[in-house]
Amino acid sequence: MRSVAAAIDRFGGMDILVSNAGRSVNKPIIATTAADWDELMSINARGTFLHAREAFRAMSERGGGVIVTVGSFACTVGLADAAAYSASKGALAQLTKVLALEGGPHGIRANVVAPGVIETDMLDNFRADSRGYLRSFGDAHPLGRVAQPEEIAEVIGFLPRPGPGSSPARSPPPTAATPPPDTTQPPRRKSASCLDASSIAGYTHMPRGG
Repeated sequence: MRSVAAAIDRFGGMDILVSNAGRSVNKPIIATTAADWDELMSINARGTFLHAREAFRAMSERGGGVIVTVGSFACTVGLADAAAYSASKGALAQLTKVLALEGGPHGIRANVVAPGVIETDMLDNFRADSRGYLRSFGDAHPLGRVAQPEEIAEVIGFLPRPGPGSSPARSPPPTAATPPPDTTQPPRRKSASCLDASSIAGYTHMPRGG
């Protein structure tokens, strides 16, 4: 991807990727066209895959990095009148889990941030009644409002921060005290769940027809 190559050329490497491009189509499934489906899959899923793949290559060469994808609560909850959007965000969540599984040995961490309803201009294009929609969801929240973009940005900004003994781009190498693997037990297949491979923020439930 040219954008990844440009970032590497400018900064000398890539430590963090935030994949935030996204689009939605609000249509019943019988009105959703193949073109609608292909467009959302191309932007929401394929675009994230291509950027993450190239960033993964660059990060593995540097010894690690952090990949953050921006999903939606549609990652785990199907939304009525949003079949293509829900499917694309579900694909993004699964992709991020695989990135976490394959990236771990290379010092690469991957997380998906899955916000609920956020007050953005995108919602105006998504629903004609967006202002009333935001008020109804805000009333259902303990804070009496929906989240703001800056609050989601804080979550995204938190994830690349280094933990104890590590940096955003690299994990500490194993030490002499690291025990050898147990070769007496059969190997277990690696797997990932939303808890160990992704970070879900701002989750909220959307009623049918909402």
